[in-house]
Amino acid sequence: MVNTNNKLDVGYLPESFSLLFILVRYKGQRDTLYNQTFNLDQVTFASEGIKDAQQTCHVDIMELVDVSNEIQESLDKSYNVSDDIDVEDLMGDFNEELNLPPAPTRHAISSHIVKVGWIWRVTNC
Repeated sequence: MVNTNNKLDVGYLPESFSLLFILVRYKGQRDTLYNQTFNLDQVTFASEGIKDAQQTCHVDIMELVDVSNEIQESLDKSYNVSDDIDVEDLMGDFNEELNLPPAPTRHAISSHIVKVGWIWRVTNC
């Protein structure tokens, strides 16, 4: 029935308010559901990133283990070098070829180490 006298028909007012409250409640529940879905998407993305990082780290560690094994194998090899080699003479020849100054003595090194408070500092040599 159409209201022709432009007066507010208060007969439908309680039903209108109850429908409005239901609509507001449903919108709130919808927003909560959207937020929960967004949070789940974030958690999924973060867990995939962590899995990728773990896989990358695992691969890197396996590569380091392989390199370590190769180094260990090369160190374990016997090169049949006699025991009468003068290491000091070889190092002197090596330093001469590279034009390196002689290695500093322990006293020369320790004279440049100074303790400041609880920190050890190396002064300019």
